[in-house]
Amino acid sequence: EIAVLALCQSVLAEEAEDQTHYKNPHLFTAAALSEFLESDSTNKYYLSLTGAINYIGSGSRAKTFVLEDKTGRIEIFNAKPPLPPVGNIVKIKGETYISPLHEPWMFCSEITVIRHAPPCEDLVVPLADTLRPEASLRIVKTEADVIDVFQDEISPDYDYLLLKDGETVISAASHHNPALKNLIDARISIRGMLANCVHGQRKFTGPCIFFASIDDISVQTPPPTDPFDFPELKRMRYVNPREIALIGKRSARGTVLVSWQHAFYLKDDNGNLLCVKPAKDEVMPRY
Repeated sequence: EIAVLALCQSVLAEEAEDQTHYKNPHLFTAAALSEFLESDSTNKYYLSLTGAINYIGSGSRAKTFVLEDKTGRIEIFNAKPPLPPVGNIVKIKGETYISPLHEPWMFCSEITVIRHAPPCEDLVVPLADTLRPEASLRIVKTEADVIDVFQDEISPDYDYLLLKDGETVISAASHHNPALKNLIDARISIRGMLANCVHGQRKFTGPCIFFASIDDISVQTPPPTDPFDFPELKRMRYVNPREIALIGKRSARGTVLVSWQHAFYLKDDNGNLLCVKPAKDEVMPRY
């Protein structure tokens, strides 16, 4: 509490000085910048923010970091590396505007370290609590079952994991690593920065845990040794992708009636017809 209070007092002092010296339109707090980025404004604003660095991206996100002040947290991008270490109290300068296509643009031109400080502690929460607003743009640690792993359909340099715990399903993203496929059906502990993922054409949009590498994952329960050790698939109608994800993995056994290049029809032991489309490129069974 003492550290937070000291940060708030220093930020207030910086804001008071900034607002008396700058005549051009400026944004001085994380809350003000966040409100601007959600608006339809066509103006360009200059940035003069003071706060703590709580996260620094890696790889293609190496120019991105999260800044926290007394008003909240905001993701700053297009910052010139190298960036000060996580935990440092800094003052940043730059500019931001919104394009005619409603795309936010930001350029961080200057970062000054005010003082050094230790990183914030991780937020350890159940997966369901990652949906709470206070978890956004925080380093979180949580546990979940991995129900799917797939490459980004737009940027193949990234892989996505679908995480499920109870009735909560969110995604996690990192740089492409074939070893992540081995985590399907495992229960894992994962650590990363929680942010909204809404770019591209996704089956799942919303909160996403961005983790640096597979080293941020530890396996709590390995996948079952029998790949068919799952409950029997019951007949369902009119379910959307999220409802399917909540159902989880199921198994079916029956007779193949017909097959072609990418799918086959199966008549299960209860007389139901199932259209099966393998997730991977595999040889179809013969009928």
